[in-house]
Amino acid sequence: LHITADVIGREVLAARVPHASAVGAAIYAAAAAGAAHGGHATMAEATARMGSRDRTRHSPRPAGQRVYETLYREYLELSRYFGEGSNDVMKRLRRLRAGVR
Repeated sequence: LHITADVIGREVLAARVPHASAVGAAIYAAAAAGAAHGGHATMAEATARMGSRDRTRHSPRPAGQRVYETLYREYLELSRYFGEGSNDVMKRLRRLRAGVR
């Protein structure tokens, strides 16, 4: 999550629970079951009752942000080079993939 914070340049909050995806699946299941079947009437209610309020904060790190900003600029340059017709390398690669020489 630190990498995500570095890439987007914003703080990322994460629930402090082991197996967060399993807890999320259980919350969805409880909301889908509905109150009449032992679950919860709404997603908001299920989340309030079953979710965690404790959060871990992952703040962007300046050095990481600089690295990802540099990588993104390089990516954009490569994408223009390969994807906007500056050369025909992508056409040649497609021909190679198709077995045409």
